[in-house]
Amino acid sequence: MLAEYDNVLNGRPLQNPDKVRPAPRGTGENAALKVFQEVCGRTMMLKMIVNDTSGRMAVMTGSSGPPIDYGDNVKQAVKNLEAVVPKEHLLAGMMN
Repeated sequence: MLAEYDNVLNGRPLQNPDKVRPAPRGTGENAALKVFQEVCGRTMMLKMIVNDTSGRMAVMTGSSGPPIDYGDNVKQAVKNLEAVVPKEHLLAGMMN
């Protein structure tokens, strides 16, 4: 989804329109910002879900039982996603 940011910013069509809902309106900085904010929100949520060891996320998502261990590959993928966007930008994206 982060790759779509550049497409929206530069007026190119989305490569994976099914991944961005609702679809951004228009092109340019304002439309790209909406995509970036969605990426930030999804990244933060993924981090919380994947790294939860308390079971709180299971309760919040309606699951029961012990926390899920997503394994090292998934945890590393989330770290890699976080590394693409510096933390100060991630937080700024979440706050508008």
